[in-house]
Amino acid sequence: MNLFDGLTSHQVLSVLATVVIFTVAAGVCLVALLAFGVRSGLMAARATREVPKASDTELWLFFLASLSGLLSIFAMIFVGLVGGSVFAETFLDNVLLLAVSLALILIGGLLLLLGASLAFLTVRRARRSTSAPA
Repeated sequence: MNLFDGLTSHQVLSVLATVVIFTVAAGVCLVALLAFGVRSGLMAARATREVPKASDTELWLFFLASLSGLLSIFAMIFVGLVGGSVFAETFLDNVLLLAVSLALILIGGLLLLLGASLAFLTVRRARRSTSAPA
């Protein structure tokens, strides 16, 4: 059994690139939503009682990171629907959409890293101030 039976090498590359892009966009979205939930106190509330609450900036960074991953996925889906074809070639043939989708994923990753670094600094600052001798 051949998984890519009847497809040319260009079509196989298009399918694999689309799978990777969808997976990365979904991963950015999922991780940012989990970080948002934990840092806002909605998830794992008992385990994070001693951790200081997140700032509004930190929560907005996590929210915007998940939103950019979601927008990237929506852009890929709607181009497939509007283009009249469900094949991956329509996604990769449109150079502007490919660049926009990848840019949204990279922006989401950057926002996720910025939010995580703010969270790390907030938690570290709070632990350092409580453990300092008076």
